[in-house]
Amino acid sequence: MAYFHAQWHRESMTSLGRDYVILDHVKGRGQYVGTYLSLATLQRYWWGEGEMKFYLDGDRDYPTICSTGTEDYFGGAWSFASRDDNLTEEHTYCTPFMGYPYFSRNDELTQSLYYLNDKPTERGLYRFHLPDPISFEQELKVTLQ
Repeated sequence: MAYFHAQWHRESMTSLGRDYVILDHVKGRGQYVGTYLSLATLQRYWWGEGEMKFYLDGDRDYPTICSTGTEDYFGGAWSFASRDDNLTEEHTYCTPFMGYPYFSRNDELTQSLYYLNDKPTERGLYRFHLPDPISFEQELKVTLQ
């Protein structure tokens, strides 16, 4: 019999040196279906070097699967941006199994006494592991560095 496990986590600030837990305490046999990640960066510098880590079937110190960076895991290779005329422009995209559908931009049309337009940059990314399944026999934990 199959069981569907889903978890939702939120932290206002992540802790330096501690991996962010995406999924934990999954026991039994199964297949990891995918990840949706929503994040806000509090600085202007590159955010995508964190590794996705999949601890399978008894892994403790080192994961069985470890990506080379968040941007690689979500299909962006080195970045999601291009540089033209000394201006960097972020590009969103959607495909059936991975995408970067949301990047916040300044909203020039919203005018309100109660609305501030100077907020952290937000991003939304997804990846579904149907063509590249991550199977486990006993347990699973997924983290983001």
